[in-house]
Amino acid sequence: MDGTFRIGWRFRKIKYLCAAANVFVVFVFYFIYRQLLLEAFPNFAGAPLALAFLGIGLAVAKCTVYIADKYARAISYQVTEEGLMVVQGRSVRTLPWAGFQGARLRTVFFQGPFPVEFQVDGESLVLNQYIDELYALTDEIFQRAPVGADISPELRKQAQAMRGVY
Repeated sequence: MDGTFRIGWRFRKIKYLCAAANVFVVFVFYFIYRQLLLEAFPNFAGAPLALAFLGIGLAVAKCTVYIADKYARAISYQVTEEGLMVVQGRSVRTLPWAGFQGARLRTVFFQGPFPVEFQVDGESLVLNQYIDELYALTDEIFQRAPVGADISPELRKQAQAMRGVY
């Protein structure tokens, strides 16, 4: 591993689920429009309307996948000797290891498998929960955090135990 962590397989599952849901919504609108146009335009309510909505559905699915891929490519974390490099779109920040003051598990945060909130130079940092090897990245941060950082031993143990799972 080169120390770079990117969005991975869990996000791809969500991406394709969203594309399918968007296509489903488009076809729900097809049946609504079909009922509305059947009396006024009987020639348009059949195959032409179905083909139009099929095209719209495919375009929506393609746009969904394209936007999700663009989002996934724009986010990464890289572990360097100087600190944690956080890339979010065009924003690139390097958070020095000396700035990591502590970490805690966010219990009221229903977004992912390991929502650890880091305190870095007085600011909060929560890693993107769709990152591949999320526990490994968290463990890497724990290992490089300063000795006096407020990180519970249980949290460190959980990150080490689950390394390679997510």
